[in-house]
Amino acid sequence: MADPILRLPAKTVAALVSELNGLQDRFRSGEQLEIPEITLLLDAGHSLSGVIVQITKSSSSNFPEPDATLLLQHRDNAMNISYIPIVSIRGITVHYNDRNLHLLSSGKIKPFSGKVPSRLELERKARSLSELLAGLAISIAWDEIPCSDQALQSLDLMLADLESVMIGIQSDDMGRTSLQGQVERIEIRVGMKAEVRLLSQSVFEKFRVEKKPPKL
Repeated sequence: MADPILRLPAKTVAALVSELNGLQDRFRSGEQLEIPEITLLLDAGHSLSGVIVQITKSSSSNFPEPDATLLLQHRDNAMNISYIPIVSIRGITVHYNDRNLHLLSSGKIKPFSGKVPSRLELERKARSLSELLAGLAISIAWDEIPCSDQALQSLDLMLADLESVMIGIQSDDMGRTSLQGQVERIEIRVGMKAEVRLLSQSVFEKFRVEKKPPKL
């Protein structure tokens, strides 16, 4: 799964509100972190966007009580605070970016390092992985790869995922035999959605990109 956001676990609204409130507690204690903005989807189709400031009541399990009130600092005017009954919230949209995507991932996403791998580094990783897999050819369709930091980072993540999956298969006798009999090469490509296809002993694995900037 090359797209990091697809690693996010499903959460209830109550659990998400509780975690966002916990991020504010950490921020107030001096920890440097970027709290995601949210859009609250409320009764009667209304919505409000901003950052959770505080919840008035929490149970012993740290989940908000049914009669709790949520304080939301508005996105468009930081001097506006809305006091919203928890029971009126029907859904939440979280506006993530690379720097805060990991905060609500329950450890499934690593913090963004800011480092963008080069094409040479990625080629070396692909070669090393090929050698690790007893010569299974691994190629990258560079003519399709967008010229963007996100694309290179997604490709780096895909190679790491591929290594983890393949090592797991190789450690199992049946899996290793099946792999050797059905797959001769793996080609990494780009597409509007992530997918994996097996065609004529070749695996075509695509990672998703939002747009197609100029190619490298």
